[in-house]
Amino acid sequence: MLKSKKFNIILALIVAIVLWAYVLGEINPTSSTVIRNVPINFTNQEALEAEGLTVLSTSAETVNITISGQRTAITRAEAGDFTATVDLEALHNGENTVRLSVTGPRNVEIERTSIEKVTVVVDNMVSEEKTVETSFSGEVASDKEAVILEAGKESANVTGPETKVNSIVKLAAYINAADLDNQPKDMSIELIPLDENNTRVEGVTIEGGSQMQVTAVLYSKKTVQLNVPLVNQDSEEVDIEVETPNTVVIMGTDEDLADVNSITCSSIDLQGITESTAIALQPILPEGIQLSDDNQELTANITVRAMATRTFNFTNNF
Repeated sequence: MLKSKKFNIILALIVAIVLWAYVLGEINPTSSTVIRNVPINFTNQEALEAEGLTVLSTSAETVNITISGQRTAITRAEAGDFTATVDLEALHNGENTVRLSVTGPRNVEIERTSIEKVTVVVDNMVSEEKTVETSFSGEVASDKEAVILEAGKESANVTGPETKVNSIVKLAAYINAADLDNQPKDMSIELIPLDENNTRVEGVTIEGGSQMQVTAVLYSKKTVQLNVPLVNQDSEEVDIEVETPNTVVIMGTDEDLADVNSITCSSIDLQGITESTAIALQPILPEGIQLSDDNQELTANITVRAMATRTFNFTNNF
């Protein structure tokens, strides 16, 4: 009895599978589905560029397509089987409305699309030179300083829609300070077009590519004594007082900094100075040593005062 029951269950499953296969293989009922996010191809861009124009924006970049057909056909259909096209030829500067053309496999029928027309805004194509600003991102220890030794570009031409190109205020190049050590390092960094709000501007091209080569290093810093020699300080006509910084912050590799305990400036000749003034100091730096950005302006503040005089009258009352 138990064997007969098991046999009936197995037989029923076999019959069900055979019937389902028959429905799919022989009857194959018609069904429908939606193919989502089919990319829209914008053709004849070269025709626009020949007129000095380019695409500024489009109202859509993808389309959803509703298809119908036999179930086996539509279940195999993918977004890559369909082509959605907008022809840019003969468009004018400004806003254009263009009909969307959609094609797909022969064994399915395209019933409808989520959009039938696309708005294409066309702008003048321009090229303009933009300044490259290189800076560091990330934190640097207080006793270290990140330094750019060489940057591949100071500026670069940017090409694209006039509206976008005009909005670009700089090409930012960010160096991650965490990638640096005390030996010069060559690296490739991205140039990012930014507007006045530091927002990235898409849809433009940078001449020579969006990568730039730089060489940077992470130097150590050291505070040392600053010596300022003065020449011809004594004067019979004026009193001269000179105020200079006592220390200066220098930077370099640990090896180069090890034996440097003071920096001497070029001497200041005070002869002929009759008015108070400020003179920029010129430190004489050993090879491999640089001034740190931590330094305030290095100047000698010179104060000149006229010599005080007083007249005495003497009489002979002897």
